[in-house]
Amino acid sequence: MKKVNIKDTGKHGWFVGCFPEAAYQTDQAEVCYVTEPPGEIKAHYHTKCTEIILIINGKAKLHNQIFQNGDIFVLKPGEINDTEYLVPTTIISIKTPAGGHDKVLVDRNTI
Repeated sequence: MKKVNIKDTGKHGWFVGCFPEAAYQTDQAEVCYVTEPPGEIKAHYHTKCTEIILIINGKAKLHNQIFQNGDIFVLKPGEINDTEYLVPTTIISIKTPAGGHDKVLVDRNTI
């Protein structure tokens, strides 16, 4: 058995995946647990990975839809993630496959 605290898993709470600090290392998926501050993330899409986000607690806006506690959004490769967190929002984020290094930033003004 291995015991790890989320605070020891490195940048942005990624505790499963291809990260040296991950509690569990795998190339199948990446999983993080994090509280995002209010504001817009850097708009992006993935060319290979599917991104799944579960709102544990908080409120976010994506594609002009509001997401709250218990809501999940799934973004397939090529779909833009331009999430705006409206309050501090705790999420679990999953990307599969792991290690895609396929994030492409997008100018919000062109969306």
